[in-house]
Amino acid sequence: MLLRKLLIPVLLTASAAPTFGGAPAPALKMEFVGDGAVLRFARPTRVSRIELWMTDGEKPPRCVLAERLHDRPITRHRLFLDLWNRRYTVKAFVPGEEPLEARGVPVIGGVPDVSMVLQVPYTGEADVTERWGRPRTKGRAFFSPGAAFSAEVEVLAWTRAVKGELRLVLDKGLEPAGPLPDWKTSRDDAGRTILAREADVATPMQIRQFLIPLNVTGKEGDRSAVSARLTAKVSGWTYTLERSVPIRVVAVSEVRKGVAAAEVLMPTDAHGERDVRKPRDTVLLPSGMGLALRRYLGFSEQYFDYYAPFTHHTVLFENRGTEPVPLAVTMQVLNADDDLSPGGFRPPDYLAGADGRFTVTAELAPGAETPVVLPLFVRPEDALPGRYRSVVEARILGTDIVAAHLEHPFQVRVTDLRALVVTGAAIVSSLAGLLLFLGRQRKVFGTFRVSELVLIALFASVTFVLVIFPGSVLGPLFSAVAGPFGFLIQGIFFEILRILVLVTLLVLVPRVGTVTLVSVVRYLIGGLAFGGFTPVDLFYLGASVVLMEVVLYAAGVTSKRGVLRRRDIGLASFVYVALLLGVVNGATQYVIYCLNITFYRLYFADWFIWLSVVVNGFLYAVLGALPGMKLGLRLRRISE
Repeated sequence: MLLRKLLIPVLLTASAAPTFGGAPAPALKMEFVGDGAVLRFARPTRVSRIELWMTDGEKPPRCVLAERLHDRPITRHRLFLDLWNRRYTVKAFVPGEEPLEARGVPVIGGVPDVSMVLQVPYTGEADVTERWGRPRTKGRAFFSPGAAFSAEVEVLAWTRAVKGELRLVLDKGLEPAGPLPDWKTSRDDAGRTILAREADVATPMQIRQFLIPLNVTGKEGDRSAVSARLTAKVSGWTYTLERSVPIRVVAVSEVRKGVAAAEVLMPTDAHGERDVRKPRDTVLLPSGMGLALRRYLGFSEQYFDYYAPFTHHTVLFENRGTEPVPLAVTMQVLNADDDLSPGGFRPPDYLAGADGRFTVTAELAPGAETPVVLPLFVRPEDALPGRYRSVVEARILGTDIVAAHLEHPFQVRVTDLRALVVTGAAIVSSLAGLLLFLGRQRKVFGTFRVSELVLIALFASVTFVLVIFPGSVLGPLFSAVAGPFGFLIQGIFFEILRILVLVTLLVLVPRVGTVTLVSVVRYLIGGLAFGGFTPVDLFYLGASVVLMEVVLYAAGVTSKRGVLRRRDIGLASFVYVALLLGVVNGATQYVIYCLNITFYRLYFADWFIWLSVVVNGFLYAVLGALPGMKLGLRLRRISE
């Protein structure tokens, strides 16, 4: 009767929980670019498939692009296609949830038909964040009196041929360096030099480049600008694109004194944010065996993308002046003991020269520190473990004057060899446990009474209602508040509570197989509620269940004459069982980290892993086991 009264409301709550609550669906945004679109999710989301639909007037929508992503967690995804001036709807299919949707129309006059870039001065830099390596229009430029430089204009036709007219305006203080035979030259009433010419692009995806050599004729302190205006006709549409770069004539030596490199952060993400969970100044490479295993299981692409940065490191530059300072920052990776450039760190050819150098530009805000993110390209099959250094030089844009020079040492480690061994043991033990479960289920589990099975199902439901469901809702909140240390706060509420419920059940049903049954039922309830079934769950669940079952039986906790079968349990037994569960739970945490490293390349610093093992695994388990045993003894006396 008591079990029935407890079981009914708990199961009703468990079945209603997904209906009345749950983690908020991640937002999806779509941004159009010249050769497709960029999708951005508000948080990492497992997406199985992405579809892009186009609405063409009164015709029914049609799917123009579909991609499978194999349930990989992503925050950003790139779609490559030829865009039209139509309304597009993107659908991201998330397992167990309604598809996420975002709608938009490409901007007429910008994409997709024609685009223009004005670069002053022309540096030859390729933008490492853009698929085709095209440079971006920079904000401003500094030049010394009498300097010579080149301005560059790029016109790109995306989907159709372009018939265009280009007009370049040079303010006072700037003059062409010599005759420009293909340009028509004139002056306006304000004394500005006007350069004009045709800018036709014959075929789609073709770039026309125009280089204009210029001289600075102004004196120190003068301000001027280079402006470009493109009038293009494409299939009956007329586009007008304008770009402008302001110029200031300064004594560059004075500007140089106010620029300094303050700090280097490595590794970081593409936005310059350092992940404290990863070791500083370290590049973590997968082993060949680990990479082959991930590719075989479908967790990694079959071919490595050499055009995508492997990681980033960020240099914080300080500008102590009162004016913004544009920089050209060059980086090269060398061996720690010599000046040879290792082949394993060579950037793609479109970004670098023969020596492996590449350049990015940045603008330093006055009186502040500005992060400059430098991508690090790695070829895992060529990069060897060892010590290296990155050589960074920052020059005032448009000059050869070095404003800052620094060398930053770092190391390369292959970290998943140990994880591979642990993963192999976890896979073997999981498969062995599965075979034992299928082969001896009647003998092992047939001895359970019906009341014990109902009690196990009840406690599994309690674990879902009190731990799994609230954890899925509040977990992102704790991560937002505490960042990578959110698990420490979440563990106080949920890890302690999970162990408390488990130990209470073990006191009531101290048998071999109790942990297995409650874990399987809890997993099935969570999977049905949130749609979280994946093939590797067998290894995560199996390894933890086998480890806990074996250790508890070998240590005399769930054996026939085990500690928990005694009528009275003393203080020494309390402490013994609590410490034992802490060790087992800590070992389980370590196995989970190794599985994450092997399957998902989620590398973490050693100190971060041990912090999670000791605090979230061992300490919280001990704190949950002590009251769990006390509660279990009280419930056992009541039931007797």
